[in-house]
Amino acid sequence: MLFTFLAAKSQKVNPRDPNEWEYELLSKNQGSIQDTSHTIGIVVFYSNFPIIETVPDDGKTVLKRKSIHYPQISFHVFNIQDLGFCQDIARKIKDTSTCKDNQDAGDYFIAGKFVFMNLEDCYPCIVEKNAKDMCKPFIESLFKKIDNKENFDLKNLLTKLPIKELNRK
Repeated sequence: MLFTFLAAKSQKVNPRDPNEWEYELLSKNQGSIQDTSHTIGIVVFYSNFPIIETVPDDGKTVLKRKSIHYPQISFHVFNIQDLGFCQDIARKIKDTSTCKDNQDAGDYFIAGKFVFMNLEDCYPCIVEKNAKDMCKPFIESLFKKIDNKENFDLKNLLTKLPIKELNRK
């Protein structure tokens, strides 16, 4: 199978380009997850480029579109004090996931005073041809570039990313 990254005008795009991504803070307080920890927000990262899966059309050199999807991934955000809780949940998720190609949830990373945890199993970020994750490593690398010495709140931390906030107006 072949995969191509195409922009709306059929120009090649770079999926590692921050200009090809947007984020949205869906909730500032999602409420409790179990009784011990609270999600303080959910951040969704959306790509602006589609992954188009193509297959040969009856063995000819002409390719036929089989499917298309836009990579996206969401992270529940916890205070750093909930790291132990997040680690426990991550282990449970990894033990029970049935996803293929490293699409399982339970991954987390720390940025500033927050834990960003992916709770979405089988998320649409994998290019099946090479099982390459187009989301998690890239998003985490952007957070690593932020100077975490300042005591940012979540909204301010997100504005430090080189990705623009999704505007639904």
